[in-house]
Amino acid sequence: MKSLLPSGLAAALLSGCGKGTAPPPTFLISYVVAGTPRVTFDSVVYENAQGQIVKVIAPANDWGISFPMPAYGYVQGTAWAVATAANETASLKVRWTLTGVRTDSDSSTATTTAPNRFTLQIVRRQIF
Repeated sequence: MKSLLPSGLAAALLSGCGKGTAPPPTFLISYVVAGTPRVTFDSVVYENAQGQIVKVIAPANDWGISFPMPAYGYVQGTAWAVATAANETASLKVRWTLTGVRTDSDSSTATTTAPNRFTLQIVRRQIF
């Protein structure tokens, strides 16, 4: 029986069969909480590269963590803060960087009008 494909085309098709797809890219994930001097943080929770929720008790005003995570993972975070005066500012930020390509981020920021407790939240999102 004669093949309907020219031999060059058949060879090209067969040569691509053994090659798998490239693994998904790896992102650098960075979470940061920051506050003005009269802001303290009770705790912060974030999702790590394994999909686990991690809780940090009483993080510093300039607390942060970074770790690698494959594409299609998730990020999310919540921080609970206390301000002892008005006009105090706090923020929670997550950044995901594909080295040499791009950096994206999401954040939550609040400024107080009086001494109070407040929550900063970044909703869960998939990174790709």
